[in-house]
Amino acid sequence: MKHLFYLLSILILFGCNNSEETTITGYVTNKNTGAVRISKFGESRMDSKVCELENGQFNFKVNIDNPEQFILIYEENGSQRTYESFSFFIEPSANVKVVLYPDSISKSRITGSEIAEEFSKINQTIDNKYYSKIERLKIKYEEAIKNENKKLQKSIISKADSIGNEIVKCKLDYIENNPESHIAAYFLQSLNGSKKINVDTLKKYYDILGKSLQNSKYYDKIDAFLSTLPGKSYHDFELKDTNNASIQLSNIIQKNKVVLIDFWASWCPPCRKQNPRLAEIYNNYKSKGFEIVGISSDRDTSRFIKTVKEDNMNWINLMDRTDETAVSEMYQIPTVPYYVLINKDGIIIYRDRKLDDLEPKIKKLLNQCRVGKGESHP
Repeated sequence: MKHLFYLLSILILFGCNNSEETTITGYVTNKNTGAVRISKFGESRMDSKVCELENGQFNFKVNIDNPEQFILIYEENGSQRTYESFSFFIEPSANVKVVLYPDSISKSRITGSEIAEEFSKINQTIDNKYYSKIERLKIKYEEAIKNENKKLQKSIISKADSIGNEIVKCKLDYIENNPESHIAAYFLQSLNGSKKINVDTLKKYYDILGKSLQNSKYYDKIDAFLSTLPGKSYHDFELKDTNNASIQLSNIIQKNKVVLIDFWASWCPPCRKQNPRLAEIYNNYKSKGFEIVGISSDRDTSRFIKTVKEDNMNWINLMDRTDETAVSEMYQIPTVPYYVLINKDGIIIYRDRKLDDLEPKIKKLLNQCRVGKGESHP
């Protein structure tokens, strides 16, 4: 059950760095102070870089192996919880210039890169054709709420859904017509990550993507997701627990355990809310061959340990890595809480964020284990 491709990815990540430096310079119109924040696709805000403005100007240097998507955020008075961002694509060794419009960041401009200009053109087309309609619908929806017109609210939601489906089709058409483009791989990964398409559609367009994209991080993420769907073998990992001891998943599964991987974080209210129910499930089945392995995305060890104690999480809990070798990356977890259920043979049975669906599946798997040992169903 050792997944060689994942081991090789770690070796490549740490042993062969052919990244090329890319420069991003620009200015924020009509602003002399504040800061600009940059982050990669899928990167945590905590890992983003910040540049304080000097006379309205900013400068970033990033190292990338292949074309990648980034976002820029202007912060006038420190870090913000809600923000508008400028999304763009750049290739290695590019030297791009950006003009940020603080009152309408998404309409900012970028020059100096062919792929950046192509991505900007696509986004502009989508904005002009679709998002302007959505903005008008938002105004009508607010009026419908104010007037308590539920029939109109329902009609507006239906129209917004139709526009959303048109945006999805527009991106899928781009993939079909540009199968060798890194933007195509990004579109497909982002559509999957936001649950805008089903697995069958994902597989169809994944097969369309050109082989030249196999070195793209977006292609790799899709591949990782498909390799952790129900019916596939689990991916092994080893992390530290609350006592700083190393725990390996394969050692647990080899004991004929049904294992639930619980992806969570102390700062996640839904995770904390579901912990009592999770504890109830654990107590009901822990003596029957069931184990929970919690994977926390916390950065603060003390907060991680405190939450485990406060919420009576009396099962195995591990702290995830924070780079591209993280277990959450390996299993392509879109959010927390999230659950991956594995049977005693190491086959993934279920992956989703719905806790209510889990107990019947756990009970069924444990019953199958007992029947396999010569026992009968209760």
